[in-house]
Amino acid sequence: MRAPFFILVCLLVAISGCAYSTSTEMYPFGSPMHHVFNGMQFLNMGLNEDAERELSLALSSDPLFSPAYAGKGVYWAIAGYGDISRGYLSLAKKYAKNQSENAFYLLLSMQAELSLNEEGWLKRLRADYDEVVKIEPANSLAHYWMGLGLFKSGDFEEASEKLRRVVELNGKNRKEAEGLLEEAKKNLKGAPE
Repeated sequence: MRAPFFILVCLLVAISGCAYSTSTEMYPFGSPMHHVFNGMQFLNMGLNEDAERELSLALSSDPLFSPAYAGKGVYWAIAGYGDISRGYLSLAKKYAKNQSENAFYLLLSMQAELSLNEEGWLKRLRADYDEVVKIEPANSLAHYWMGLGLFKSGDFEEASEKLRRVVELNGKNRKEAEGLLEEAKKNLKGAPE
């Protein structure tokens, strides 16, 4: 079965290709969010030390800045340190000042769960997904992360539902979702009845 290799490829493409709904033009140079945006871009490119530096700069500017803690949570998840990752994500949740920051924390928590792949990851992924779609029902990245998680778990039918939603929303990760949808269809056709 090609699914495990395909999941790894999709996760890498998603991490490198899925941007969050932020723009450097929206944030003044040197602001905490500017540093978080840069940090996430560096993580997406695999430049982890540069990402950590940017996220630390965000926290030095504002020690209670939730998105920076969420970014650090992903950084530590990618490094394979679940306890440290969840500690930072817990701080991101604690310091979220509004629904937008809470949604950002939840999205990055989903990304961290997919990276860590520790016991109970799917349950935590689903809980984060349920919360973020209450805040932002049309968030294509939330649907994509959930679809990827379900695909990874072997639930190709429900994964297809989430991935079709990404295609409907025409999000930045549409192509990755279409690729996973095709792979899910192949797995469903080959599944015993």
